[in-house]
Amino acid sequence: MIKNRPLSFNLKLITELTVDEKEALRVLRAAVYPPEVIANRPGRHIKWSIPQWRLLVEDGSGWLVSHIGIVTREVTLDDISIRIGGIGGVMTSTGSRLCNCCPSARRVFLR
Repeated sequence: MIKNRPLSFNLKLITELTVDEKEALRVLRAAVYPPEVIANRPGRHIKWSIPQWRLLVEDGSGWLVSHIGIVTREVTLDDISIRIGGIGGVMTSTGSRLCNCCPSARRVFLR
């Protein structure tokens, strides 16, 4: 990715991902987390929740350059129901790591 290229942000439910978006995620995941990394990562034995939401970040040419998985839960705290959220499955392509994708994506998510 060329620095300063415009980024587009697309927040989608996991059930709304197209076949092309799923394939782009698979390609990004394979590039960011190759098998030898997955095989040795510290949390490999933990069963993680699958994020309900995906924030997809594409560069100006339409390439998926970053992804943030978003998990939300309704919880009760002191008899008050609130929604909490967390992120996981953060991935940014090697060539885009200095372009500010993740901080920009987090700002979009937090709006």
